[in-house]
Amino acid sequence: MKKKKEPVNPIYKTTLKKGSRLTKKKSIVPLENNNIDFPVVGIGGSAGAFQALEQFFTNVPAGIGMAFIVVMHLDPTKKGMVPELLQRYTKMKVRQALDGEVIQKNCVYIIPPAKDISILNGRLLLLEPSKPRGFRMPIDFFFQSLGQDQRDRSAAIILSGMGSDGELGIKVIKEFLGLAIVQDPGSTEFNSMPLASISTGFVDYVLQPEEMAEKLLNYFHHPVIKSDDTSEVVDVKIQNALLKIFMLLRTQTGHDFSMYKRSTINRRVERRIAVHQLSGITEYVNYLRENSHEIDVLFKELLIGVTKFFRDKEAFEELEKPLLSLLESKQENEPVRFWVAACSTGEEAYSLAIVLKECMEKLNMSNSKRVQIFATDLDAAAIEKARTGIYFDNLSGDVTEERLNRFFIHQNNHYIIKKEIREMIIFAQHNIIKDSPFTKVDLLSCRNLMIYLNSELQKKLVPLFHYSLNKEGLLFLGNSETVGIYSDLFNPVNNRLRIFKRKDVVSFSSMDYSFTLPRYETPPVQTLTTVNDLLKMNKNNLPEVFQNILLEKYTPPSLIMNERGDVLYVNGSLSRFVEIGTGEPNMNIYKIAKTGIRYELSRLITQSTTNKSTQIREGVVLNINGTDHILRLTCSYIKDPSPLEGLIMIIFEDLGVKEDVKSTRLKKTGSKESDIILELEKELTKTRLQLESTIQQMETSFEELKSSNEELQSTNEELQSTNEESITSKEEMQSLNEELMSINVQYQLKSDELSQTNNDMRNLMDSMEIATIFLDNNLLIKKFTPKAAEIVKLIPSDVGRPLSNLSLIVNYKSLEKELKEVLLKLITKEITVPSRKGKWYSLRITPYRTSENFIAGVVLAFIDVTKMKQLENSLSDAVEYSEGIINSLPDAIIVLDYDYKVVSVNQSFRKLFKISSEQVVGFNLFKTAGLHFPELKRKLDAGKKSKIDITELELKSKVAGSKTLMATVRQMPTKMKEKKLIVVTIRIDKQGRKE
Repeated sequence: MKKKKEPVNPIYKTTLKKGSRLTKKKSIVPLENNNIDFPVVGIGGSAGAFQALEQFFTNVPAGIGMAFIVVMHLDPTKKGMVPELLQRYTKMKVRQALDGEVIQKNCVYIIPPAKDISILNGRLLLLEPSKPRGFRMPIDFFFQSLGQDQRDRSAAIILSGMGSDGELGIKVIKEFLGLAIVQDPGSTEFNSMPLASISTGFVDYVLQPEEMAEKLLNYFHHPVIKSDDTSEVVDVKIQNALLKIFMLLRTQTGHDFSMYKRSTINRRVERRIAVHQLSGITEYVNYLRENSHEIDVLFKELLIGVTKFFRDKEAFEELEKPLLSLLESKQENEPVRFWVAACSTGEEAYSLAIVLKECMEKLNMSNSKRVQIFATDLDAAAIEKARTGIYFDNLSGDVTEERLNRFFIHQNNHYIIKKEIREMIIFAQHNIIKDSPFTKVDLLSCRNLMIYLNSELQKKLVPLFHYSLNKEGLLFLGNSETVGIYSDLFNPVNNRLRIFKRKDVVSFSSMDYSFTLPRYETPPVQTLTTVNDLLKMNKNNLPEVFQNILLEKYTPPSLIMNERGDVLYVNGSLSRFVEIGTGEPNMNIYKIAKTGIRYELSRLITQSTTNKSTQIREGVVLNINGTDHILRLTCSYIKDPSPLEGLIMIIFEDLGVKEDVKSTRLKKTGSKESDIILELEKELTKTRLQLESTIQQMETSFEELKSSNEELQSTNEELQSTNEESITSKEEMQSLNEELMSINVQYQLKSDELSQTNNDMRNLMDSMEIATIFLDNNLLIKKFTPKAAEIVKLIPSDVGRPLSNLSLIVNYKSLEKELKEVLLKLITKEITVPSRKGKWYSLRITPYRTSENFIAGVVLAFIDVTKMKQLENSLSDAVEYSEGIINSLPDAIIVLDYDYKVVSVNQSFRKLFKISSEQVVGFNLFKTAGLHFPELKRKLDAGKKSKIDITELELKSKVAGSKTLMATVRQMPTKMKEKKLIVVTIRIDKQGRKE
């Protein structure tokens, strides 16, 4: 008998004996990063997805070299049988996922019931659901962790299902350069989930399930995907190809991507090459030229903005504190202005608006009209989606139930932003790189944009943000972004969560707003302008260390500066020649040089830079610690080596105390009085030369100032003229502004009226419970009421689709023909049609007429007449039943109204008098041939005045021959006073019959 294997913990790999503690037969495996070098495919599905899974795994080779994780909406109350069922269709191992196990290639893992699943460092992690059943989005949850963990080795597949789970996960997969595949909605049993993912615009393939395995193999085995080379592009041909791609993008979209990070551009272009199975970037350039649609797809892929409501919840919670402080500092009518740059489809802008609204309510600030939130993005399609304020209901995983009820309206599997939040935000297409910035804003949010831009562009954006913000304004960045070298412009509020407050300092005067972007050419040799650039040249080897020691001990103090006077590097001690004042440190030589040598240094530097040569000045006197010292100043313009070209080196040489220098000279010359006079004459000559030089410089400066003054006077006159024009323009603008305000008020009133009318119409349609569909002249869906979704499976994304492409529950094959006939003849048609569910509808088709009496389509109205149809059938059955009873009686029976018109006759009457129903029904009884009963008419005329009740009356008829007829007359009892009926029963009197 085989010994039963004991269960093994996948994390610790230890044997677990029943009823005992851990027995460590194998060493514990630490939770280090697991190098997963194969693709990981996440598969999401819901209702109707099992058949698609069968078709998919039937076509997946056993040695495909990938791992598959299947996430389905399973019933948490039942044991999952999916692994056993799927094992029939694949040779790979299929098993239910275990908590903490490392995924293996050529294996299929199934999510257990009542669990959420994620992946970290190649391990599957199972969690208890944080949301109740119906609110969970397990596919989104797993796809997000898959994209973050496996990045470009991840793939997401969406199969048949109801709802929108997976839509957000697809975006995250694409953000990290993964692959997105969706089942063709036409092959699904429920197409809601595939349609929701397709609507993002980020799906690579829309395929039948049996075609997906081949696409996975081709994509992940393409050379550009298999390559792990992330180095910068150096090949000239590739550089030229990228330039051509940028040119095609700029020509068609008007936007330049040459300042985006090279790695970002390369990987996204490589993805498109693999998707289309092209040989390389040169062939892809040709493909772009031949397929303009691909340019739009690449543009959208480069702008993938993965965002969601309250992304990084901790950051939004922390933001409330400084935001409350900012609002408290505002005056009563002072506006509150936000700028949300790169807002994508609007989730972040709406999140900030909700936080702002909550903060204002805490401070009892009810005037929301003073709020202006500018939300901008480069992608026009994303801005249009943001403007609608409509999102799939998978956002319930990111927004609290309280906020959902407070700020959203739930309708048809969607959440709609309420008007009070929507009116706070202005959405606009805007290029932050080249368009003018929004200014005087209190909060600037730019999250997860700068990580895609190169360092040069980032250095331009941060000062721009500082310029845009008000004093004490807040800067809100993504968790992978920072202000970098511009920490002197911002104070960190929370550095970890990337919340900063603007410092009230002047931005750099050299800040550039015209973002003229360089291309991918070989960068020119640049002059070093910072200390760090210079220090990078040093190498930590012994010869250079030794040389540095010698330089420090045996060379005079010196420095290197740029043309602006900024000191970049210092050798030796300069404390005797420079002094740094109080306040912010300034390392400009013109500011820190001591007064005694500042003038000489300035002249020396000017001459050296003008002539690009070396200039020496001797005999410069400087007071050091109360003693005059003689200095020699040397200023050299550096031409070689080329990295230092354009810099200036200054050498300070202290020749000793002034008296000592003179004494030494006197000793050498014999201490004669004539020598002293000669020395004084030299100093006088030197002073005279300095004075002459100074006068010449002053005269030159005077001429320059005179010229500048004339230019300033001219400029002043131009400015005065411009000012007058500005005043005139201002008055015109004020007048125009007043007109615009008046028009705006009118539009606001019209908007309110339209909103009220829209609400009235919606309530009217809801109360009538009439399913209505509006079609245009091409029979494309324009609008529909919620009730229509029960008859035609409609979702908001079906607007614009032909009605003939949708599934109707009514059985009426000639509907399209009837619609065209109504459009052609402008008539109204009303048809009663049955449904496949046993209901009956009255279908009314009318032309759609505009207020100008133009025909703009047709209107379909479905009215449920099931009860009426059932009543009609019941009445028909009752009539048939009563007629059967009357026709079975042996006596002849005739029913008359009070005008003696025949209402009905039974079969015995027709047989007795040899007459058909058509000959008598509807005609006057006493004017019908062969039925002349004068005695009956006299009795009836007499009975009308009182009460008709004749028990026995003998009748004679030529048709009946010699037979004796006896009639009985009664008034038929009825609740309808306006309609009285008379029943005449005629029988043959057998006793009086002649033999």
